[in-house]
Formats: sequence, C-alpha cells, structure tokens
Amino acid sequence: MEHGRKDKDLIWELVESRTDRVYNLFSVAIHKNASPRTGAIHEFQVLDSPDWVAIIPITSDDKMVLVKQYRHGSREISLEPPGGLVKNGQSPEQSGLEELEEEPAIDPARWNSWGGSTPCLPCFQTSFGFTSREM
Repeated sequence: MEHGRKDKDLIWELVESRTDRVYNLFSVAIHKNASPRTGAIHEFQVLDSPDWVAIIPITSDDKMVLVKQYRHGSREISLEPPGGLVKNGQSPEQSGLEELEEEPAIDPARWNSWGGSTPCLPCFQTSFGFTSREM
C-alpha cells in the first residue's frame, strides 16, 4: 500500500460512460472518471468484450495439448491452449467443452474448472477469462 493509503482512496469514480464504437468482437466505451486524489475528470477508453475461456488439456500420458492458430493481431501463427469466447447464454464450462470437442486429438471426457481471472489487460478491458484443465 502506497504511503498508508486505503484501497478506497485509489478508486476513480465513474462520472460518465458512453459507447463510442461497436464492432463484432468488442465495443469501445469512453469513460469519464474523477481522480480520487485531485477530483479532476479524465477520459479513458475501455474495451468491452465477451468473456473468454482457455482449456489446458492434459493427455493420459501427462502431455499438454496446444493448438496452432493464425492470429490477426500479431499476424503470426500462435501455439496456445484451445479456447474461445464464452457464447451468449452458455456457462464458461459449456463453451469450454465445445472448444475441446472441436479438437480431434482431445477427449473431453473428464475435466474440471480452475475458475476465472480478471481481464488479461485490466487497464482497459472488461472481459473475464476462465481456465479449465482436462483430467
């Protein structure tokens, strides 16, 4: 804690929020927040997107399964755990199971949830991530 400050002393009050742009995968909101230190109003861009799920599949011989995917952001092929967006109306577990079923090398017969995490980049994202491990 910085110089004995309390957590509540760090919270910026949301004064105004509006949606600026809407895209297929996310929307951009403009938040105006009051500084807890000075009261000055500052503007922030926030990405709002659906939650996501990542699965860490472990085979019966204790090997982790990763998938290769082209990623448009990096413009490269990425080696990563299978996963995707949590579909509207589904739990993270339901969407995770669907992601596992798309991978022919994975048998999703037994698995458990490790739970959720804060946004990957909480400085400007609102989505939460959920991780599961195949048993």
